[in-house]
Amino acid sequence: MALLKCPDCQKDVSDKAVACPNCGSPIAGYQNLNTAAATPETRKAASIPEEIQRLLPYEAKSILSSITFDGKYVVISRGRMNPLGKGETKIAVSSINSIEWRAPGLNSGFLRFNVAQGLVRTEKLGSGRGMDAAKDDHAVLSLRSHSEGLLKLKDLVEQVINTL
Repeated sequence: MALLKCPDCQKDVSDKAVACPNCGSPIAGYQNLNTAAATPETRKAASIPEEIQRLLPYEAKSILSSITFDGKYVVISRGRMNPLGKGETKIAVSSINSIEWRAPGLNSGFLRFNVAQGLVRTEKLGSGRGMDAAKDDHAVLSLRSHSEGLLKLKDLVEQVINTL
């Protein structure tokens, strides 16, 4: 087993990994992707519908975080008061398996992106899921005032995933 650098986040990743466990970017054979990208006939071109492209980049706010979506990546930017600390998580759209939304009620809600090779959360229903989302770098917490923007972002990401 050899370690490679992720093409997006530059962290060390096993050469056996399908996707980067940190950012979710596809890894398998990524050395060949650069040469394939040079010749359009050898790569699979994913086209985003024009009505979605007009809305991009899209940004939504959440508790102590913001999410930006440019059609290719979802970037979660966290402030310094966030439980995970200040920083960014960059998630390739092609690596997102599912998006979990829990509407805010008495407690805060959350939006979570489940990625390839990432941990799939299978906790019991209840407030523990929200606390778990607070510690997940692929999730953001939400209040009712954030719901509209986060749901629109979720819809845009799902539409792009469906075009891939």
